[in-house]
Amino acid sequence: MSDLMRFQGPDSSAGGGEEVQTLENVSAEELVKELEATVDRLKVLYNEKKEPVNDNTIELARFCRCLEAILRHQQKEKLTFWGERKDYFHYLSEGLGSLKTLDIPIKRVQGMNELLSVQGKGRALIRIC
Repeated sequence: MSDLMRFQGPDSSAGGGEEVQTLENVSAEELVKELEATVDRLKVLYNEKKEPVNDNTIELARFCRCLEAILRHQQKEKLTFWGERKDYFHYLSEGLGSLKTLDIPIKRVQGMNELLSVQGKGRALIRIC
């Protein structure tokens, strides 16, 4: 396993912030390699070992965190009109919201009142898509 993904499990509250910090300083090429390796491990779990991939699967959590790091890679600090920090969710919903295939998932995430942070909305969008 690479040094990029050094967390113990899928619980993002335990050490999640530390991993995001670690992944911010990694090159885009290394992030893509890590994402590819994680996809390969998921394929082995699902196709060869016939294990289900669900929210408790550590490799799925790694995949989501790595994808999130790629989406945030070298993202400049910007604020919304209301002063909220813009995250990849804003860019995806603004840029891809006009596509019919992504319009429904984006509106679904925007309507989830239990999601209080932009990071939570972004993670929900990754899971839905």
